Amino acid sequence: MLIILAGTRVRANGFRRRYNKEMSKNHLLLALCCTLGATSALAVPPAPTIQAGSETLVNACTPGSQAALRKALQAPASKVSEPTEAAKLVHALLCGYRLSPNLAFLREHMGRTVTRKDSATGSDEETATVRPDAELIAALPRAGDAWGAEVQAYGDEVVLTYWRDAATVETRTLAYTGGRWRIVGIGSAAD
Repeated sequence: MLIILAGTRVRANGFRRRYNKEMSKNHLLLALCCTLGATSALAVPPAPTIQAGSETLVNACTPGSQAALRKALQAPASKVSEPTEAAKLVHALLCGYRLSPNLAFLREHMGRTVTRKDSATGSDEETATVRPDAELIAALPRAGDAWGAEVQAYGDEVVLTYWRDAATVETRTLAYTGGRWRIVGIGSAAD
């Protein structure tokens, strides 16, 4: 964009002035189209529903789904500490994009270690304790590719469960420690 603006300098020559004025309009239009094209790639909405067996699952980032998750976290029976903060973290995990501000937010909310559990049909469950690194954090935000999300709240622990696709269920375990919500567990079960 800076190069385009630098090329719009007014010259004493009338031809140059007219040429630069016309070219600056064209450059500006081109830059606008490229910018809109780049942002629209981020704004492509995921499918509103998916079919998992005989069940139709609603996207976790619809206003109704987000309201239901917030309501579950704020229910008096759940006794969740700082339910608004827990809801922000759940939203970042389900609906956040892999952009620097969201990744930084998730990094701030990582536990010192994370328990990772993976399983697939016909194989044993694998469990490991790992230190969160950039690769792990970058894999967390679903950017809207999450369906049928539910939370189970147990006071200072929240378990978020959602479908990544029609054959994979993922979990994220959040714990309230040190005055903030932290991601302390991740899991994946594939069919």
